[in-house]
Amino acid sequence: MKQLNKSIPLRPRFFIESEKSVEKLLQRTQEVKADLQNEYKIVISDQQVWIHIHRSQRRYYSPHLNLEFQPKEKGCRIRALFGPDPGLWTFFMFLHFVVAGIFMFFAIAAYSHHLLKESCVFDLIMMGLMVVLWFSLYFFARITRTKGVPQMYELKSILDKIIQ
Repeated sequence: MKQLNKSIPLRPRFFIESEKSVEKLLQRTQEVKADLQNEYKIVISDQQVWIHIHRSQRRYYSPHLNLEFQPKEKGCRIRALFGPDPGLWTFFMFLHFVVAGIFMFFAIAAYSHHLLKESCVFDLIMMGLMVVLWFSLYFFARITRTKGVPQMYELKSILDKIIQ
């Protein structure tokens, strides 16, 4: 797994091949869950596992780790995805759609004003501001993810306990 603070995606993902069966990994997950119940919240549903930082240590930038166990002939493949709090991620995506909607509105307005030979300076300024706002959202997300990197490594160590 490459360095988490250097990766480009806001929701880093990785894959691990294991020789253990899905059932053995789920059983091991139950054991780890019992051992770490005061430090982490581990939710198991079918072949999916979510590992969260305990509420007492959780911050707005705290990540969670989603694991999906996929059976193979010999062992299984583990798909892992780090992500922010689902509520925060939903709000973040909502802001992106709002910015995109405003950008499209002013793009259409600028085109209409251009066809009518009217000034479209305000429309172009607003489009530029939306681009700046979009980049600001991206860099805010990068900074937020960087703050959560130490906790990502904590969650990764729990995954290592599960697959050992």
